[in-house]
Amino acid sequence: MGYRYTTKMGMGEGILQMKSILILGGAKCVWEDIESLGVWEHDVAAVNDIGAKWNGPLTFWASLHPRKFKYWEKQRRLNGYPNGYVKYSHKYGRPMVDYVHKDWGGSSGLFAVKIARLLAYDNIILAGMPMESDQSHYFNKSQEWVDAVKYRDAWVKREEEIKPFVSSCSGWTRRLLGGPNMEKSF
Repeated sequence: MGYRYTTKMGMGEGILQMKSILILGGAKCVWEDIESLGVWEHDVAAVNDIGAKWNGPLTFWASLHPRKFKYWEKQRRLNGYPNGYVKYSHKYGRPMVDYVHKDWGGSSGLFAVKIARLLAYDNIILAGMPMESDQSHYFNKSQEWVDAVKYRDAWVKREEEIKPFVSSCSGWTRRLLGGPNMEKSF
């Protein structure tokens, strides 16, 4: 059975099977962003701390801070959340990560986008990843993330490569990549 579809690359006809993933970042807007998507029935990945707070299954967990996995995983276990995810980083740390890939020179969020593309996801939605300094981390809402702006150059450098596949729920990344098109999330 065929149907019409629209992607960021244009119109088409036929059978289209999108491989969708929601990547959770650590900005204070993460829970609002998730809620804005409604029911999500596809894969989910986490970046940094948020993996310890997400109560559902994770397909993968990415970080440029591999030594922190030990603490985050302990929190996740104590919370009773499911394991079964794969850990990615740009270098090995303790506990060992499952896979190591070169960093694109940006934030852990951009690294997670790289991993999602390597895993052949073609509909990647970012939640809690606005890359704006006034969007503090969800766990410390009183302190701005001043480093957010310095990572934007790496996102802009990869914009052409990732824009057909990546959208964002909020902030600067939404302005750069566009907002989620839930019709793509089959």
